[in-house]
Amino acid sequence: MLGLKGETKSQEFLKISEAEKRQIVEDYLQSGLTKQAIWEKYTGRKEEHGQILRWMREYGYLSKDEQKRITFVSLNSRMNKQPSKQELVSDFEYLQLKRRIWH
Repeated sequence: MLGLKGETKSQEFLKISEAEKRQIVEDYLQSGLTKQAIWEKYTGRKEEHGQILRWMREYGYLSKDEQKRITFVSLNSRMNKQPSKQELVSDFEYLQLKRRIWH
């Protein structure tokens, strides 16, 4: 795990060097792992609260406009995706159960 740990009034903080931040961003971009998985790998914490994305912007890996476009494209592609047969069966079963409960 990277960073120096210290405590201030029952709150633990991490001090991560510039080199460590760049290493985390590079690992995220090259590994294919989620930001959460990378954050946990390097810090031991589960939630990264958007820090990796902020570093990507700070170091020029990604601008705010690019992030908006990427998010829109990924959401759009998910919305246009045809549901699988299993998803349709699950949805149908859910609706049947709901109808049985409420009627």
